Amino acid sequence: MDLSYEETIRRLKEYELEEKKRGTNYQFCTNVKYPYYIDIYKGEGQLIVVPLITNIAWQSTQMAWHKIISNTNDSILIGNYIFEAFALIKNRWVDARTVQECKDDSIIKNATKCKSYKSFNKKYLLCGVILEEDGKITISPTEKLDGNKGYGGNDEGLVYLTNNTSPEEIGNAVINCFNTMEEAEKNAKSSSKKCTSVIETLSNYKISFEIPDLNRYNDEQDFHSAEIYQGYSFSYQNTDEPTALLYFSIASKLNNELQKGAIIDAFKKEYEEVSDITYHKLTNSFYEYFADIISKNYRKMAYFKLLDNDELFSCELILETKKLRKSTISKIITDFNNLVESCRFITK
Repeated sequence: MDLSYEETIRRLKEYELEEKKRGTNYQFCTNVKYPYYIDIYKGEGQLIVVPLITNIAWQSTQMAWHKIISNTNDSILIGNYIFEAFALIKNRWVDARTVQECKDDSIIKNATKCKSYKSFNKKYLLCGVILEEDGKITISPTEKLDGNKGYGGNDEGLVYLTNNTSPEEIGNAVINCFNTMEEAEKNAKSSSKKCTSVIETLSNYKISFEIPDLNRYNDEQDFHSAEIYQGYSFSYQNTDEPTALLYFSIASKLNNELQKGAIIDAFKKEYEEVSDITYHKLTNSFYEYFADIISKNYRKMAYFKLLDNDELFSCELILETKKLRKSTISKIITDFNNLVESCRFITK
C-alpha cells in the first residue's frame, strides 16, 4: 500500500492526538534524512531492488515500491533502478503504514516463491547500497547470520563510488559484490570440514586445534617473536595492516602470575591504560582462566593454562577496536572462541 502524502499527514495528526490523550510527549518522525539505503536481493534467478524509508517511529522499513530484474547481469538496468530508488526516497515523505500493511507489501510475499523469512534468507543474498549527503555511494556486501535468521554487515569488499558514477559502473559494482558473496558462500560450504593443526609446546605437550578460515585470516608464519607458537591475522582485503591477531603463545610477560593485577600491568606495558577487565576461573574447559581486557583503542581476550612450573600457555586475541565495525568484531570473537574450544591434548 503506497500511502499518499495527504493520508500520511492525516495519520500523523491522528496519532499525535492519541498521544496527547495519553498525556505523553512522544515526537513522531516527520522528515526523511540521509543516508539513504537500498536493499538489493539476489536469488531464485532474479534481483529485487527495494528502497528503505524512515517510518514515523524513527525506524527504517522497506517501501512498498520494488523492482524485479530477471537478467541479473544487466548492469545498466541495475544502475538505473538504483538511481530511480534514490530519487524516490529523496522526494518521499515518511512512512505511516501499519505493521499489517507493511507485511502485506512484503517483497517475500509479492516478489518471491518463499513461504517464510527463514527460507527467503536461505535462498537470497543481500547487497546494500548507501547514499550519503555528500554524494558518496557505498556498495556493501553482507553475511548470512547463523540459522538463516537475517543478514549481518561485512566490511570486506566494500566499494566506494559517487552519485556522478554512471549507472553501468554502479550496476557492475553490485554484480561484482554478489559474485564475491557467492564465491565466499561456495568456499564456506566446501570448507565446512575443519582442518586441524598441532602445536608442540616447550614443555613437550602436543595440542591440536582447528585452523580458522584461511579465506578470512592470514596464516602468520613469523610473528617476529619467539614467544608465539602459531598466529593468524585479520585485515580488510588482506592487504592492509592487520587489525586483529589470534595466536597461541607462551605468556612469559606474566611470569606464571595468574593474578588480575599482573594481567593489567602486562597489558599497560604493551598497549595502554585499562578501562575495564573481566577475569575469572573456568570450569569444563581446556583452559583454566579467562581475561577480557578493554581499553580506549584495544580489546584483548586471553585464555590461560598452566602446563608446568615453567610454561603458562595461552590463546589470545587482540583487536584494534577503533578500526573495526561492531559486526566484524562480533564475527572475529566468534571465530576466536571456536579456536579456543577446539583445543585438545594429543600426547605428552
